Amino acid sequence: MSQQQQHNWRQFWTHKSGSVVVSMALGLPILLGFTALGVETAVWYSQRNTLQSAADAAAIAGAHQLRRSASETQIKETAIEEAVRNNYVLDVATNSINYPPLSGAYTGDEAVEANLSAAITTLITSYFLTNAGSINVRAVARVAPGTEACVLALDPTADSAIDFSGSSVVSMTNCTIASNSISTTAISVSGSADVTTECVSAVGGVDATSGLNLTGCSKPVTKGPVVSDPYAGLAIPTDPVACSENNYKIVGAPSQVVTMAPGRYCGGADLQTGQVTMQPGVYIMDGGDFEIGANATVTGTGVTIYLANNAGSNDPVVTINGGGAIDITAPNTGTYAGVLFFQDPDSEGSPNTFNGNSVSNFTGAIYMPNTHVRFLGNNATGGGCTQIVANTVEIQGSADLDNECDGVGTASLSVPGHVQLVE
Repeated sequence: MSQQQQHNWRQFWTHKSGSVVVSMALGLPILLGFTALGVETAVWYSQRNTLQSAADAAAIAGAHQLRRSASETQIKETAIEEAVRNNYVLDVATNSINYPPLSGAYTGDEAVEANLSAAITTLITSYFLTNAGSINVRAVARVAPGTEACVLALDPTADSAIDFSGSSVVSMTNCTIASNSISTTAISVSGSADVTTECVSAVGGVDATSGLNLTGCSKPVTKGPVVSDPYAGLAIPTDPVACSENNYKIVGAPSQVVTMAPGRYCGGADLQTGQVTMQPGVYIMDGGDFEIGANATVTGTGVTIYLANNAGSNDPVVTINGGGAIDITAPNTGTYAGVLFFQDPDSEGSPNTFNGNSVSNFTGAIYMPNTHVRFLGNNATGGGCTQIVANTVEIQGSADLDNECDGVGTASLSVPGHVQLVE
């Protein structure tokens, strides 16, 4: 090699010009590899989220079937169908739907466990991993224990189907407030109302920014189950041909003692005053209201007051005014066991009003399926067992309802347990 050639080679190996280009050329594949791996990791994360959503949906769907008392096969089939609807691909994944769960805090409980897995989608890693493994997710949904309601609004669409407003102070011991309305404000607590109850449950929503105190659940149940009307189909009393009384009215001295007998009260019954004892039986208000005035004291055991449908005229309603002292109890056996007030399901009358400072012990069910029930003023509706089942319910003032109904004869206002995702 000539001296010139040797000089040229030395210059080539020692020259620094273009070193950055060489370094980039050598490092670029590594940089691209890490970038691709980052993208692939994001794909895995998205894949896991999609799979977890499918597992959640599967567990919830299975739990809804469980609440309907479906078979184990139906529970599992429904869970898988729901997972597929949520982008779960059966032919590339495995699954395990368990009722009851086989692991976790709810083992053996009334719950459904969904275990889903899927092979990891590989891009760059497929060049150096023969088996990238799988993604495994798990979800558990349970059916919460059911409760008993003491107030039920039947209207399927009404806003504020149950409405607590004004300065009402309401205590409902050991029971739930339930509405079958799909409205976003199916149950409303507004103003300075203060409501204490075990729980509230609505097919729609609950509008209560404050004033709602729940003792048996952590939050209101929304989009909850429909509560069946246990009194639907209750037999209409046989209407005697003759009127037992016409435009019955008690006036005069509050000290007078009066005994009422069951029967057909044409024109209703207006108890404005006196010490009134209602004998056991069915009292049919036909063509007039049942009214208790401020100066009346009314007692009775084994009593059912029926408000007839008058086909076109004003249907009878109940009006109880401030100051009236009432202690009446429904029969605990027979056709009308537990039913204290019964308004004909076809009635379209004015609201039924329990008004003012009534000291009232209503033991039994107030059943008015097609009309509005209003509690105004202060109503100490004690007696240990009071149910209100009406089209809609409004409470302004104070009310104290208990649900100690053993032996009273009332039907169960069972609120099915709601489905909740717990794991």
